[in-house]
Amino acid sequence: MFALIRKDLIACRLALLVGMGIYALYAATAYEKPLAFFVFNIAVTITLCLLPVILEEKYSTDTLVCYLPPSRRVIVWARYTTALLAMAVGLTFEYGFGALLSRSLGHQGFSALCTPQGVLAFCLFPFLFVAFFWPCVFRFGAAKGIFAFSILVVALTILFGGPILAMDILSGNGGFNPSPQVMQHQEMFLVAL
Repeated sequence: MFALIRKDLIACRLALLVGMGIYALYAATAYEKPLAFFVFNIAVTITLCLLPVILEEKYSTDTLVCYLPPSRRVIVWARYTTALLAMAVGLTFEYGFGALLSRSLGHQGFSALCTPQGVLAFCLFPFLFVAFFWPCVFRFGAAKGIFAFSILVVALTILFGGPILAMDILSGNGGFNPSPQVMQHQEMFLVAL
């Protein structure tokens, strides 16, 4: 399994090096708005989870992986482990690089996202993405899996968001109304939502 994770890292090394340079440049500017920095790091984490699949689809290396000695179950576990490592790297970037920028720039908005709720919200988005995306890719392949995942996301949004929106409209609230404590920091609005 560790050989498969190593294979993914070696296959992605050039994209990771270029991505690190782009990340460092954009993160310094995105940090001016802590919410933008938060969302940017979630997007980077999801991209890190997707990178091996994108490269396998581009270079058609998935047929090579099928001929390797490990079973399909080991390959799937290696892919999930790689995704967990990507989430740990994303969490380190969010809070490690954020703390470093917070100390050097003296910006106070970042501290609102350092709460346990902020960490949970940060981990929840990539975790749910991986939990629904990987089964689609493993079942249907990369191209059809992305299409199936898109349909699944729309269906789940309608399934879970529809009743909440309908109850909200019928009750006369007219939308999501956060408490005044949440609105003290704009960054916490996304966490509460």
